[in-house]
Amino acid sequence: MAGEVFEISSYSLNIYALPTFVLACIIPLLLLMVIFRERITSLSMSFSVLGFFTCLWFLAFSLMYCSINPHVALWWAKAAYLGVPFIPAAVYHFTVSVLRSYRQNRKFVLAGWAVSLLFSVIAAGTDMMITGVNKYWWGFYPSYGWPGALFIAFFLVMMLAVLRHYLHEYRKDSAALQKLRTGSFFWAFLIAFAGFVDFLPKYGTAVYPFGYLPIFIFIILSARSIWRYHLEDITPAFVAERIVRTISDGLLVLDQQKIIRIVNRAAADIFGTSEDMLRDQPITSIMDDRLVCAHYETLMRSGAVRDIEMDYIDHQGNNKVLIHSLSVIRDQTGNPFATVCVIRDITERKRAEKELKSHRDNLEELVKERTEELTFINEQFENQIEERRAIEEALKASEERYRFLVENQNDLIIRLNASFRITFISPNCRQIFGRNEADFIHKHFIHIFNTAEQDRLEKTLRLFLGKNPNMTYHENQVETREGAIWYGWSSRGIPDKNGKIVEIITVGRDMTRRKTAEERLKNSHKVLINVLDGIDAIVYVADIKSYEILYINKHTRNIHGDIRGKLCWEAFHGRTSGPCDFCTNDKLLTPEGSPGDVHHWEFNNTTNKRWYDIRDRAIEWVDGRLVRLEIATDITELKEAEEMLRSMTFIDDLTGLYNRRGFMTLSRQQLKASSRAGAKMLLIFADLDNMKWINDNLGHPEGDRALISAGKILRETFRESDLISRIGGDEFVILAIETPDMGRDSIAARLQSHISSFNEKKGLPYDISLSIGTSHFDPAHPRPLEDLLSEADSLMYESKQEKKIR
Repeated sequence: MAGEVFEISSYSLNIYALPTFVLACIIPLLLLMVIFRERITSLSMSFSVLGFFTCLWFLAFSLMYCSINPHVALWWAKAAYLGVPFIPAAVYHFTVSVLRSYRQNRKFVLAGWAVSLLFSVIAAGTDMMITGVNKYWWGFYPSYGWPGALFIAFFLVMMLAVLRHYLHEYRKDSAALQKLRTGSFFWAFLIAFAGFVDFLPKYGTAVYPFGYLPIFIFIILSARSIWRYHLEDITPAFVAERIVRTISDGLLVLDQQKIIRIVNRAAADIFGTSEDMLRDQPITSIMDDRLVCAHYETLMRSGAVRDIEMDYIDHQGNNKVLIHSLSVIRDQTGNPFATVCVIRDITERKRAEKELKSHRDNLEELVKERTEELTFINEQFENQIEERRAIEEALKASEERYRFLVENQNDLIIRLNASFRITFISPNCRQIFGRNEADFIHKHFIHIFNTAEQDRLEKTLRLFLGKNPNMTYHENQVETREGAIWYGWSSRGIPDKNGKIVEIITVGRDMTRRKTAEERLKNSHKVLINVLDGIDAIVYVADIKSYEILYINKHTRNIHGDIRGKLCWEAFHGRTSGPCDFCTNDKLLTPEGSPGDVHHWEFNNTTNKRWYDIRDRAIEWVDGRLVRLEIATDITELKEAEEMLRSMTFIDDLTGLYNRRGFMTLSRQQLKASSRAGAKMLLIFADLDNMKWINDNLGHPEGDRALISAGKILRETFRESDLISRIGGDEFVILAIETPDMGRDSIAARLQSHISSFNEKKGLPYDISLSIGTSHFDPAHPRPLEDLLSEADSLMYESKQEKKIR
């Protein structure tokens, strides 16, 4: 029995088990929420016990609904009653705890638990209360015997007692919060009453047991009430304790003998020890007599001494500065009863004051130094003025030398005013354009360019003048006497003393060869892109240093969208950081840092679960930087085919029949074929009798021999076209085409004939015996293979039980 309970084949998915299973998973989360809210108290624990038994009920009934065998369902029905009988006792216990009447009702609480235990023992340990299970449209459900009526009466009495308690408390509560809390619990338990509908199917009424829903609503409403209203009332002692623990200053309360009686956590932190180590110790154990003796008499006379500053060294050797304030508490006769000492650690404040004084002194010293520096700088500035005058004279003297260099430069040099009018043009510039100097001077700079370039160039110059840059660069095509030539122009603004640009120097360099090379490179790049777009594989290019994706082909875009600009580990693996531990960038470059050979490898992407055959190589991209070119071909289907070939073992090694995998695979195909052909099928579930006796008394080798013999008998009984399998242990399943000579009765007779013949000939110390059950497959009303197996298994089990009775 236990083996069947824990076998997967004993269960099938059932939509009606889903609500109870989901609630069994949600309830523990609600219990954790309540414990988090209320901490570990007797109230939160009593609510958690109630939730535990409810969760056990839901979980066991979920498995009962999914059971396909009645005996497995019965096992889970009894398992549920390890928790169900305790629910009324747990509800009553929780109620008197919430209403703070546990002491008055303690005997009733214990009696409730005792009765619940009695019903649990009867239900789970005997067949008196749960006599069996009935099969309803939503699954198996337990049926009650005569003790069930007593349990229902017990359940009803406990629930009525709970409602009576809440109603009585609600009427006498005067505080608004308590009244709201009591009322919310009353309605929650009243809703739970609807759970009594679950008792109807236990007496044969086919009403769907939706009792889990009001019970779950009760749990939700109770948890909400606990979260909203709490379970602990605010009292003066409660508040005082929280205040003592909350204040940030240290607090010590001394008795008349100067013994510490009350201490908070802050005081323990200040003195570098624990509360338990300070409590019941004399005050002199943590500080010297100056505080205790020097001010004690004053304290007794005036009643308070404030802001006494003292140095202190704690147990860890840390120097601290503490401020103490003392006040005396007197009894009703006016005599001193206790002393309250409030301690504040001002070490950081003292340190900050010391640092502030140090910074103030440093600032005054810095001001003095800066004043001396400014005096020195002023003197240096006057000297620089004299030097500048000398430099200007030297510049004037060297202007002719610079003019000589400009006029003999191969680059084009043009000087413009603030209106972009030409004020100077180098001789070689005049030669290239084939014009005189008069054709350029005072003309606008843009007129030496093609008409198509003039508008764009004028916008560039306006932007340049507006930004007042140090230098700008642009490329334009100009018409010379030798044709159109590309020039790169570097322009620098010359500002006046106010920072306004008054003159612009522009130098042009022939860029035709570079432009031609760039155009060829772009054309080669376009060809490469067209080739990569035609590849039916993932192709992408990523910067080797930054891992940014620069290019993806058409196939990659169809799969991942436009992921350019993203980092490769984000786009392909969904990671937030990288690089990946399997990155191949370090394998693509030679020790000198140049591109190496192709790196070929296989990879299983854990994000999309696909296998790829990958070839990586470092290449130089169109902009000159090194990139990784990766071509990844999807080989998932090939891998799956290889895996299927490795795992496709359909034959049972012992009997030579099909094993479970072989039978499940081939029988599904056979059922599909019979549906198309309109052929009826029979599924026979056979179980070898007395297998345990054979193994225990004659040994497992003899048990194997019995299984082999059973397989041989089945081969002789059925046709070669029938599927005969050993699906596990001593169980055999046959799928046969139903014909007039191969009906249910004829198969049973034929099988028994072969078994009798075998037993007469072999002379074994035992007889081979098989218990069988059959199910019918009609193409007009097809059913899943699992349903056929479940039906045949149930009938086989009934046949086996009948043999035991005889």
